[in-house]
Amino acid sequence: MQQHTDVVSIDFPSKAALIPVIGTTIREYATLAGFSVMDAERLCLAFEEAASYAISLGFGREDDLLRLGLFRTTIGLEMVVRSKGLPLEDEALPTFDPQRFAVAGDDTGLHSFLARQMVDEVTFSLLEGGEREIRLVKHGAVQESEQDKGEEKRALSRKPSTSPPTRRTLTSHAVRLGKPEDSEGIARLALRAHGAVFFNEAIYYPARVREMLEQGEMVSVVAEAASGELMAHCAMVADTPGARVRELTYAFLDTRFKSPGVSEAAYAFLSESARTLGLRAMCALAVTNHIHSQRNLLQQGFKESALLLAASPASRSWREKDGHDPGRIASVVFVNYLHGDDEALLHVPDRHRPMVRQIFQHLGRTSRFADVLKRGLPEGPAQIYSESDFKEEWTWISVVEYGHDILKHVGDQLALSCGQGIPVAHLELPLADPATGAVADLVEKMGFFFAGVGLNEDGGEVLLLQYLHGVDPDYDSIHLASPWGRELLEYVRAVDPRTYSEPRP
Repeated sequence: MQQHTDVVSIDFPSKAALIPVIGTTIREYATLAGFSVMDAERLCLAFEEAASYAISLGFGREDDLLRLGLFRTTIGLEMVVRSKGLPLEDEALPTFDPQRFAVAGDDTGLHSFLARQMVDEVTFSLLEGGEREIRLVKHGAVQESEQDKGEEKRALSRKPSTSPPTRRTLTSHAVRLGKPEDSEGIARLALRAHGAVFFNEAIYYPARVREMLEQGEMVSVVAEAASGELMAHCAMVADTPGARVRELTYAFLDTRFKSPGVSEAAYAFLSESARTLGLRAMCALAVTNHIHSQRNLLQQGFKESALLLAASPASRSWREKDGHDPGRIASVVFVNYLHGDDEALLHVPDRHRPMVRQIFQHLGRTSRFADVLKRGLPEGPAQIYSESDFKEEWTWISVVEYGHDILKHVGDQLALSCGQGIPVAHLELPLADPATGAVADLVEKMGFFFAGVGLNEDGGEVLLLQYLHGVDPDYDSIHLASPWGRELLEYVRAVDPRTYSEPRP
């Protein structure tokens, strides 16, 4: 086992501007350890690329840290960079392709590629607790010959520039369904978009993307530039086979290209594919720190149906652009009904009935509400489904079937969520069930409050409620693209238990 000496540990904020500052320390440390000036520079560059790579896969939270360990070993010098980030296996990600970089400016995988060129060993690991680790080892501490120094200087001078292109290429586009052989290009697009948006990690792995396309888990639409490069992507996914509602997601553009109308063409193609599959509707989420994604969805026929407060953390690029911490971001639920089938009889809580009626009118649906709401609960046991995402920090509770112990089930899941420090929980109640009116009143006494309506995967309408735990929804930071969206915001704010004054709506 190697012995570590002269151990240095540095924790610093996960900000790109601080990387050169720490790099200076590494350069001096390597020089003191007996490495040549050029090898010290190599170690500094390796750290800069490793740290940049760690930040690129991070979540962009204001309190995120990079943890650097620096020490001498019996064979040389070792650096360890730890961070919190997407749990991605580096070996399965798209690798840097010098030819693609030269031809198309595609720098996917460049950080890890350059780090490997600067040192003798690089390993990437996923640790417990959601940490990522990059370990870099440089052997020996010997003086280089003048010839070696000359070769090293020439090699460093050939380092590809990581600066983004200053001009976007204007191009035509062709839209089509994604195919399994597009998996590499789709994963590359997703990696380049990370930081502006966050996705389920499956989309970053070419092998997993291929599997989703081959097995029908995901229906993709891609747009090709005139050069044949993939320049845009969007998809619809479902958690279960045969779902009648799918989520519009994985929408991203390659900023190297500019092609008017490409997003609209991709969305239109995807919607037509959804109709062909016989889906009842599509749904989507849009952030509220800007209105661009909301506008895009409105243009494609989607309508707002719910407002989820503090639904997700802000992305890294938003923090860097705005220069401040926007806190957690609210999300708008959008729905686009694709078929005009008959509506079910809905059991809506009395005090929310006027607002729910307005939502369905906004969605273009003629809703039917039960005149008398059932006040009792079934005698059998309740069934619920619960899911928590510790990365995005939310809990989702869906009622499958009501029972005499439904409040205990919901209360237990809420207590577990709060105990884990998750700041937001959402509760989904089936509006076709006569017990929903009574249960909604009871869970609102727990602290849940109105978010809107939505659809489950079977296409059934649901009432959406939300619970906030130790987080400020920051209503003033919520930006909405339509007058109806702002009306929905005011209603949600009015029924928030921390803001209303009697009488409530």
